[in-house]
Amino acid sequence: MRTKSRRRAPWAPQVSGRLRGGALLGATIVFTSLASPVPVGAGAAPSPIDGQGGWASMAPPPAPARLGRTATLLADGKVLLAGGCQAAATPTACGPLTAAAQLYDPDRNQWSATADMTVARVGHSATLLPNGKVLVAGGCAAPPAGSPGCFPATEQRSAELYDPSSGKWSPTGEMAVGHHRHSATLLPSTLTATCGAVLAVGSSIDPSNNAAGEADAEVYDAASGTWSPTAPSQLGRAKHTATLLQNGKVLVVGGVLALTNTPTGRSELYDPAKAAWSPTGTDDAAPRFFGHSATLLPGGEVLVAGGTGIAEGARKQAQLYDSRAAPDPANPQVGGGAWRTTGSLAVERSYHTATLLADGSVLVAGGADDASTELYDPIAGEWKPAGTMPSAAAGSAVKSASSPSGLPTSAATLLSDGSVLVIGPGFADRYDHGAVGATSQPGRPQSAPSTCGGKTGRPIWLIAVVAGAVLGGAALLVVLVRRKRASGRAAEAPAS
Repeated sequence: MRTKSRRRAPWAPQVSGRLRGGALLGATIVFTSLASPVPVGAGAAPSPIDGQGGWASMAPPPAPARLGRTATLLADGKVLLAGGCQAAATPTACGPLTAAAQLYDPDRNQWSATADMTVARVGHSATLLPNGKVLVAGGCAAPPAGSPGCFPATEQRSAELYDPSSGKWSPTGEMAVGHHRHSATLLPSTLTATCGAVLAVGSSIDPSNNAAGEADAEVYDAASGTWSPTAPSQLGRAKHTATLLQNGKVLVVGGVLALTNTPTGRSELYDPAKAAWSPTGTDDAAPRFFGHSATLLPGGEVLVAGGTGIAEGARKQAQLYDSRAAPDPANPQVGGGAWRTTGSLAVERSYHTATLLADGSVLVAGGADDASTELYDPIAGEWKPAGTMPSAAAGSAVKSASSPSGLPTSAATLLSDGSVLVIGPGFADRYDHGAVGATSQPGRPQSAPSTCGGKTGRPIWLIAVVAGAVLGGAALLVVLVRRKRASGRAAEAPAS
């Protein structure tokens, strides 16, 4: 039997092996951009990656090198880079802010310009909405020179939308309070009765203004373009993670407490259906940290890895949160779930990136002045080396990720073909999981809750198969009924 060969993309490293688990889950609606982007960076040929596993150097983002910007995968497969501050000479300070935005085309390995945001900001959030637009919210507008924080007067309440079809930005509803280093989570419409609801949680923490921190949370409605307050979280925090679980709830972990400016390992759950918060089971068992990563695994558990504290360096520890653990009847205010330890990272990391791959493994990259990467196998509960990011290792752009500025140095994006793009200050590297093989086959990842239309997030091919089967069955039933009626009439007809 002949098999169709897989066409290699121009950027892909020339190594042996085949892509495993490369199919992407979920249906994607493609919105074709009508704007003609202007090239601002040449599509440089990838560097040789001998000894670098499945990594290849990509065309670097346009200068200057930036920290604290966002990278968002658009529906057409391009990546939107927005905002941030110029990387300063020391990692404790944030340089001049920018409103600039660029687009990266993975097929051409090329950057192009798009319209600037209406406001220069850093420490903001960027969320892809179901309608294909990108919601950018909050951030710090103008931190004092050399300041690692963001004073309350400069915390942004503004929000804006990027429309890929026009390549332009437009203001949208203003938030009730300023948010900086917060989280933004797209909620499922089955629990919010709206398509495009985004939960924003947290506020900036500045050592000189501890009292300014608030336990605030609000929800954006894409249909009306407005924000509405929801129940405040039980802990005012920033620099935390927020993960949408398969049951539709949002798990918030770690961060820095508002009033004391101290790290915490406590976690809580937000229930969109009830608009209420509850602590998780055994929430004090987690170490106190921020700068960690949180990744939803195919089986429903959440992998929390790395992080740091105020007076300590980056950590190796990793834990798993299982939301399926039933709540304690004797303690009904606890939202359920349980924590357990898993294999530790090989390298201490904080403010690293973590990306779920198509086969269920997790790619962790960078953090703590390191260009190395690791893969987590959820079946074995172990980590293994995944090579070194070549551009990050070659340049001096890798800054201390555990600096007091608390700004991530890199952003990772899972591309449409299953590869991972890591963008850092002055560099971009791309990882092909098929180049180094897969983990111990944890199976097909389950879909997270859909955000629109009450669907279940099933792949489009499955929807097509089911629809075809239903329509085909209906057509067959009609044919059989007609044949039966025709045979009945023939039997009733008098013989000539």
